[in-house]
Amino acid sequence: MKKLIVVMMALMLGIVGSPPASAAGVKVTDRLSEAKLTFAYADSTGTRLLGFDQAHPKQYTQAIAAPGRSHPIQYGKHQKLSEKSNGRNNMYNFDNDEGEIYKVLKGKVSQDEAVVLATKDAFQGHTFLAYRSVKIKGLDKKTVQAIEKTKKRKVLKHWQIGEVPSEVQVGIIQFENVKGKKPLASFVLVTKNGVVFQDFEGNDDPDQYSVWRVDDGGEMDPSLFRIMFLTRSASGYAVGYEWYGSESNGLYVLQQKGKNLLEVEHSSRYIAPL
Repeated sequence: MKKLIVVMMALMLGIVGSPPASAAGVKVTDRLSEAKLTFAYADSTGTRLLGFDQAHPKQYTQAIAAPGRSHPIQYGKHQKLSEKSNGRNNMYNFDNDEGEIYKVLKGKVSQDEAVVLATKDAFQGHTFLAYRSVKIKGLDKKTVQAIEKTKKRKVLKHWQIGEVPSEVQVGIIQFENVKGKKPLASFVLVTKNGVVFQDFEGNDDPDQYSVWRVDDGGEMDPSLFRIMFLTRSASGYAVGYEWYGSESNGLYVLQQKGKNLLEVEHSSRYIAPL
């Protein structure tokens, strides 16, 4: 009885049960924000980056390069578009392209590689996983059957392009065409709790010339996907990747919500041959 009275007095005085100072009035979340992320690409040396964000360039402190390596960066200056520019967003046009110049302070990234620029707290609550690419191969039969059941559509082709060993597989799916429906493909994460999807709805191109991307011939090509990072948090998984194309490279940051990968940030690099 005496112990109970002491505890009750402590609660009244705020000694017991008060929240930690770091949590008072602060909402901690692991949801990624487009306001804290953008993209950039490297020059031929891998020591300079050209960022796409014109609004708040000084806020970015790190570059996330494949396969999830973090490099500290320092903002330099805004670079204006040169009259010599050929309109491409690649290392050959780096000094003539418009954007924000950053210096890679430690290490370097691969030449011409796309990276994700992030603020100091952009990945709060996230653990970067040891992702590795693998020799492209098919997914297992059980996974394919689960995908077909979820999408109610037969799988035409399927590939595994990478993995975090014993935890998650990264794959590309192309579904069979169905009369009256648009072509469908998916970027997928195969996890212990099921498959998570980012769907690509294609164009109704009767000649199958450009269905999902310009000049794709109606075929998904798993070799054109390059993973920049893969993380795990309380919400599930998040992933960043570059999807190469004949005219432009798509850049994506996605985060899991239930069985879907939702777009957090998206951009592209124009790289069409001259």
